[in-house]
Amino acid sequence: VHWIQRAICLLEKVAQAIRAETLASDYLQLDETPVRYLVPGSGKAQQGYLWVASSPGGSLFYHWGIGRGQDQLIETLGSDFCGDIQCDGYGAYKAHAKSNPGARLIACLAHIRRNFVEALEDGHDQHAARIVLLIARLYGIEEDLRETKAGPALRESERAWRSAPIVARIKATMKAALPKHRPQSPVG
Repeated sequence: VHWIQRAICLLEKVAQAIRAETLASDYLQLDETPVRYLVPGSGKAQQGYLWVASSPGGSLFYHWGIGRGQDQLIETLGSDFCGDIQCDGYGAYKAHAKSNPGARLIACLAHIRRNFVEALEDGHDQHAARIVLLIARLYGIEEDLRETKAGPALRESERAWRSAPIVARIKATMKAALPKHRPQSPVG
């Protein structure tokens, strides 16, 4: 047990440095994953969360917490993170961004797409079908870039040339769909 404690002490500085490097980025991708864990003497498993913060193309770190709320997010990021946070639509992220003017939320395309796929399965209108098709085109562009092992400069120019017009069409389609759907519906 003594050698484990010594190893933890040595590695703690490395983990802190990785966390600091990741948080120095102005763009993070965040997610939290539920994990069941045992509390000695409680007789049953509890719910905890493994938070991951990634600086794309850079470092990432994991943070363990027993909660999923804004307090846990602040413990993961700190209260003064400034930059873009790409995440799902979970309320803790929204509350954090509201109380921290330096943080800006960016939606995750996979989560956006999921709602439109659900709308298609429910038999909703052509807006959902059009958006799913447009997102598929974006995914195709990204697949081409991966297959050709495109570097950062080529990715940037291809995204500006090929992806930006598709994103503009998605935005226009969403604006056209908005007044025709209840906010709680998958399309809304």
